[in-house]
Amino acid sequence: MPRLAGAILVVTLLAAPATMAEGRADAARGIVSEHCAKCHAVPDFSAKSVVANAPPFTTIAQDRQTYSEARIRKSLLKPHFPMTGITLSPSDIDNLVAYFAALGRS
Repeated sequence: MPRLAGAILVVTLLAAPATMAEGRADAARGIVSEHCAKCHAVPDFSAKSVVANAPPFTTIAQDRQTYSEARIRKSLLKPHFPMTGITLSPSDIDNLVAYFAALGRS
């Protein structure tokens, strides 16, 4: 019986991130406006200064082979230049992932 309980715990822990990782796209709008739209072209936001090598958000949202959810999360966990001064919480990252998913559906 202890092995069964251990197996159930492992399965539960492995499944938990997928369940808890559901963010809210609307909750990401502040981050997108304040930080992302400074360099990336983002629909419904006027870019303050689009950087040449910063992919547009529509590209990130629609090219799921290049910009997988895992790649997006990794990129946001260890922000790239010039976002090095930005610290995102796990819920911020979940919300941004949801934002890209919603943008890819539109």
